Amino acid sequence: RDEPKGAGMHDWLLVFASHVPEEEAKVRMNMIRAIKASGLVTLSSKSGDGNRVFVYVRAPVERLEEEAAKIFLKKNLLDGGGLAPFAIASRQLFAGQLGFPGFFTGNERQRLVMRIMTSSNLANGAGLSLETAGTRSLIEVVPLHDKVHRQALITAWWKQPLFRVTRPPMTEIRDYFGEEIAFHVAWTAHLLRTVFPLAAIGVLVAIASYALAAVDPNADGGWIPWISNSTLQPP
Repeated sequence: RDEPKGAGMHDWLLVFASHVPEEEAKVRMNMIRAIKASGLVTLSSKSGDGNRVFVYVRAPVERLEEEAAKIFLKKNLLDGGGLAPFAIASRQLFAGQLGFPGFFTGNERQRLVMRIMTSSNLANGAGLSLETAGTRSLIEVVPLHDKVHRQALITAWWKQPLFRVTRPPMTEIRDYFGEEIAFHVAWTAHLLRTVFPLAAIGVLVAIASYALAAVDPNADGGWIPWISNSTLQPP
């Protein structure tokens, strides 16, 4: 799939079938109109073979701020002041570049745009039911990578020294993938930190048992009871 110019600035991709009955084509057009009416911006293109219609979706910064304030989205305050519900009137108190999409993380933008697309018209949303993805017309709904943010995350992770392999950059992971993935990564890193000492002791015990078996083939090698004597004895 060749992305059209400007597609990298969008947060979601709706994939529609191109060759559908007229009635379903009208449904697609109505969905796109509803998305635009909710304050979102779309960019449409066709696949190379003409069988798919790609609709890229993003929100202007003002629309993101409006939705963030509506749901009291918690954001980081300046100077490490912790988290606080976002408010437009006090936007200058929050960390980030004001007036730019980067003021919200990629994960926050995706959450806000999805909420706008699925909220009712009464809540100034598009009123879409995206659970229908996979039907004949709407094939799938795909979250898009933020290439700049992703590269920053990769750089932050790989720049860490090897001895900090169990200390991943949790803030960057949370900002990019969201809290659920961040908790999973944090738990995995914590588990690794707890088993490393046990693994080191196990290696030492194994080496000592093999050394004991090499010195005395008749020794029972009993430091590791689950390994048989025949395994420990040299050929």
